[in-house]
Amino acid sequence: MQVKLRSGREADVEPAKGIHGTLLVSGAGDGYFLRVRHGTEFRDYRLAHSDVEIRIVDNDAFFYRAGDDLWLDHAPKTLGLEIVNVAEGT
Repeated sequence: MQVKLRSGREADVEPAKGIHGTLLVSGAGDGYFLRVRHGTEFRDYRLAHSDVEIRIVDNDAFFYRAGDDLWLDHAPKTLGLEIVNVAEGT
């Protein structure tokens, strides 16, 4: 399907639901969705959607909180971070 954008340009459009990919962040802080097609074709889609639902399936993804600062990063072990306290039940 093709649509005409507000800028006047035309764009090919296809549903993204069910597509597996990887969220990426550039050095400038821009977000991208990396999609691999047919095992060899890579496409980085710039994130423009303001509230897309994402399911994290990566065992190496951890949420961090330090005061009011919240972020998602690799596991502490992957980052070489020292474990200083282990909460009960974890």
